[in-house]
Amino acid sequence: MLGGLVYWPIRESTNDLKAQDIETGRLIQSLTSETTKAIQTLAANTVTRQEMDWRAQRGIEDRNRMENRGRYPLKPCAAYRVRGVQSGYEAPA
Repeated sequence: MLGGLVYWPIRESTNDLKAQDIETGRLIQSLTSETTKAIQTLAANTVTRQEMDWRAQRGIEDRNRMENRGRYPLKPCAAYRVRGVQSGYEAPA
């Protein structure tokens, strides 16, 4: 009986540590889940350097096209007329 009383505080401390371990494990799982969601969202919304370069090049092309359109007005291309709808344009020769 006396031996049991000596080990009782140790047993209680061990039970407390086990409860803390379980709580810590749940917290880690929750944080892992949130981190995974954040990384997936970030990856889905991130623009790669290659895509940024492509967009910049495309912007330059569009700007040049708009500037050239002012100098050379485009006229409808007869080859692209389908059912009365003009879908293509060509620069004057």
